[in-house]
Amino acid sequence: MAVDVQTDIVIHRPVDEVSSYAADPANAPTWYVNIASMQWRSAARIEVGSQMTFTARFLGRTSPTPTSSSSTNPTDGS
Repeated sequence: MAVDVQTDIVIHRPVDEVSSYAADPANAPTWYVNIASMQWRSAARIEVGSQMTFTARFLGRTSPTPTSSSSTNPTDGS
């Protein structure tokens, strides 16, 4: 049996402002419910090669996930 869940939210802010906020990894713990924290592992700026670790909390467990940036353009699909 397939399960399809969809949610919607209206954010009363300009698209550029929302995009900029969501593209900043330091903001992830404030809007992504399962992300408990984020730490930079490189200089604290977004550029190709920037490194960070997101620590997720799910079902009572934590899971650190090392991540690196492969793009600086949030609209290019990379």
